[in-house]
Amino acid sequence: MFGAWSAGPKALGTYGRRPHPGAAAFTDLIAAVQRCLNAGAQARRPSVFLAFQLWCLLHGMADLRAGKPEMPWPGADEMIDHLLVSLGLRATRPARD
Repeated sequence: MFGAWSAGPKALGTYGRRPHPGAAAFTDLIAAVQRCLNAGAQARRPSVFLAFQLWCLLHGMADLRAGKPEMPWPGADEMIDHLLVSLGLRATRPARD
């Protein structure tokens, strides 16, 4: 999510000069989280904090699943649903068919 895989801010020329190329996407994520909060989500943290948590957790999940496909992973939807409930961004897990 929002990655420039082989380059950090110095190599990209963004360090202290301009936003990282993923900055706009991260701003969109913050706005999406804020919409959840505005719609009545019961999270107890501000949207920026929750956006960082989502980014870290989803990035880790994606990286680990891609790098370790031999592991007996639970379903991605189930893991994400649980994450959203745990963060207070969803009241309950949706029913699955």
